[in-house]
Amino acid sequence: MMQNVEHAKRENSIQIWVLAFGSIAVWFAHFVYIYAVVDFGCAAGLPDYVLIGAPAIRLLVIAGTVVASALLIALGIGAFSMWRRSRDNHEEESARLRTFAGLLGIGLGITSLAVVLLSTVPVFVLAACPGAAGA
Repeated sequence: MMQNVEHAKRENSIQIWVLAFGSIAVWFAHFVYIYAVVDFGCAAGLPDYVLIGAPAIRLLVIAGTVVASALLIALGIGAFSMWRRSRDNHEEESARLRTFAGLLGIGLGITSLAVVLLSTVPVFVLAACPGAAGA
């Protein structure tokens, strides 16, 4: 019985940290992904491939942005849900922690989503590779 209680507390603690700081990890993964796609794509000659009327690199970056945005929205909803459940119960120390972590997760989630979307804008206006034809 005691082991189950400790396991539940550990899971709850992991959930708090994931909802609070997961959005930063998603933003970082997206940043590394788009950098790698453009860098290796240019080296492999992907600008020459056109799919659905757009360069392949552009489509890969957009696909990564859609996935990252979906993850950020899910994390934001989870953080909002945690904040709503805990904001009325300030007697417990863990409720105050969940309230703070929820607000932190919401703020970082919104900021990370904005940065992910803004970091995708250049793919629409700039050529992905130096010397590539068109944007």
